[in-house]
Amino acid sequence: MKKYEKIIIVLIIGAVIIGYGYMNNKAKDKRTILNQSSVLNCQHNCEVDYSEVWDSSCKARKLGENCWLPGNIADDISSIRTFCQSNCIKTFGN
Repeated sequence: MKKYEKIIIVLIIGAVIIGYGYMNNKAKDKRTILNQSSVLNCQHNCEVDYSEVWDSSCKARKLGENCWLPGNIADDISSIRTFCQSNCIKTFGN
């Protein structure tokens, strides 16, 4: 094998390795974006659930929507939301 053929082979192998590294980084970027999107979607669902539980608690007490709930009940509902949001990060976070 001639010297220039060896150089061409080395260049091709180098290009393949660099290309693989580039594609691998792109795949990681896509996974990161998907994970961030999943976290945000999950946390949005936590907020929706929180609002529904809050409103149903208000209605159950015949206080109307978006009422002021007693502290212990409000704290419990807020704790559930915080727990839900933390689980989103544990489940979908990087």
